[in-house]
Amino acid sequence: MKVLYLSQIFNFLSSFIFSLFFLFKSYAQSNCLFLLRLLRYTLLIYILINKP
Repeated sequence: MKVLYLSQIFNFLSSFIFSLFFLFKSYAQSNCLFLLRLLRYTLLIYILINKP
């Protein structure tokens, strides 16, 4: 039961990231630096949240 729930969350997250990626891809073709900066900040936030 819990495995099914986790897979549902994973599916939602992957589709969400996928749609975000395409949204930014269409915008960032002229602004690649923006995308890189966004990626860096996302990574920083991720590290801060998962700090032990």
